[in-house]
Amino acid sequence: MMSRAWIVGLAVFSTTACNDYTLSGTGDARGAGDPEIVVDPEIVMFGAVGDGETVIESFTISNIGDGDLELSTLEIGAQNGSFTILTTDWTSVLPVGASQVIEVAFSPMGANEQIAKAIVESNDPLVPMATVELVGEGAVPELSIDPDPYDLGTTYV
Repeated sequence: MMSRAWIVGLAVFSTTACNDYTLSGTGDARGAGDPEIVVDPEIVMFGAVGDGETVIESFTISNIGDGDLELSTLEIGAQNGSFTILTTDWTSVLPVGASQVIEVAFSPMGANEQIAKAIVESNDPLVPMATVELVGEGAVPELSIDPDPYDLGTTYV
């Protein structure tokens, strides 16, 4: 049988033990009137593309915040030459609720998987630099022989 003091002590402990912890929200730094950038999708897959071919895909930049989203930079980082942003007349200011579609072309300049990032810099206080991963596979030969076939002529033994 438990003593009365032990039960009272347990009751006091259980009601005060969690006082060291405060339950609160995540408390992000975004305030009223701040923009919020969203890029969709975050990964653009171009698939396997042959030599001399081009595939065009797109992603969308949206402002779901409470203030105007100012876009300062839109570029391909670590340029490898296979990816090109086609949308040249992108809007530099997206009002609340507005979106902008950005088209990107993939023309493989080599074989195998090729990866780059589209970088979007803005005035979003929490995500000043949003990225979209660009993934394509170059289905191009590593070696080409010209002319094909090569005629070595008649051989004599």
